[in-house]
Amino acid sequence: MLSAIKQKLATFVPASDENSSEERLLTTAYAATALLIEAAQADNDFDASELRQIEHTLTGVLGIDASEVRQTLDAAQNELQQATCLHELTSIINSEWEFKAKIELLEAMWKVVLTDQYIDPNEQHLMRKIKGLLHIPQSEYIGAKIRAKAALGASNQGGQ
Repeated sequence: MLSAIKQKLATFVPASDENSSEERLLTTAYAATALLIEAAQADNDFDASELRQIEHTLTGVLGIDASEVRQTLDAAQNELQQATCLHELTSIINSEWEFKAKIELLEAMWKVVLTDQYIDPNEQHLMRKIKGLLHIPQSEYIGAKIRAKAALGASNQGGQ
């Protein structure tokens, strides 16, 4: 598991950072997963479709082996419980990930939020807060939301 996660996450870390360790890469994976969980819980209704979307992100974007998803979710949940604020989680992401990877994370969070096809005011507030904490410009924030809607729309239409 460690090598698979390390390989995929290494693509998110700037090339100039040669001192990245497995522990730092795993910590960023857990921080990103914790943010995805936070997005799912923002409307106080963490349902199975949101969990499936998070699992899809873990396997498809972060490259985590499907057999290791539960362990990653548990570790991220622990990370989320230990964090006293979102700044702790986003500062890990900011220090380790390139800008493009942060946009991918924001888009993945939008997919979780939009899974139920309704944006709760708490979800909207969370997403704006994450945008600021990750230092993402408004245009990229809107672009991530639009791409997430389009991706979910295409997958919903493909199933009908």
